[in-house]
Amino acid sequence: STEYNNYTHPTHTARTIDLDATGASVISTIDFTSNTLGHVTSASATTRTLTLGNLGYTGATDADNYGSWTIQDGDTTSYTVTSGDTLQIASGGGITSNFTADDVLTISHNDTSSQSSVNNSGVTAIQDVTLDTYGHVTGLASVDLTSGINSLIDTKISATGYAVTITDTATVTHNLGTDVIIQLFDITTGETVYADVDRISTTQATITFASTPTNSIRVLVQQIN
Repeated sequence: STEYNNYTHPTHTARTIDLDATGASVISTIDFTSNTLGHVTSASATTRTLTLGNLGYTGATDADNYGSWTIQDGDTTSYTVTSGDTLQIASGGGITSNFTADDVLTISHNDTSSQSSVNNSGVTAIQDVTLDTYGHVTGLASVDLTSGINSLIDTKISATGYAVTITDTATVTHNLGTDVIIQLFDITTGETVYADVDRISTTQATITFASTPTNSIRVLVQQIN
């Protein structure tokens, strides 16, 4: 309109500041330049990295105020763990240590034996037990005691009995004392044979036949306890 003074603002170049301030990086300075009309003709800025001193901290430059702690083993030997040290939990004899998940250390006992259970019966028994260095059972051996028992029985019988074959009147030495039972039988027929038996001492007996036997005769002497 011709009745008014229409003012048009002059055009000016836009000014921008592009900064990358992340983490400990902060804006340090911002500078603006303007003309007589108050328009910004230039703009600039600088960044800096914050230090511990800027935050009022007066300790070590790396903010490590950690001192140490002490670990002790089973025989009371101590070790001091200081800043920057790594404490390793090593695997030992029969023992393993492994991280099985984040922040999870698993200590396991090794499987050092595949020996299964043994269940015997009758005269079969455990004879040998094998152990490893750690005292674990690694082997079990069994034995059938039948032959051993029979051998003991035979030995016992031999100690209390005596047998000999004769063909005629004879003196037998048995060494079993005077309390003995003496029996005779025909080896060929298996029939019991009768004769005069005289226990002449604690070690001997005399067998006397009325007539010479046709077949060989077996003499059995049994001690009575």
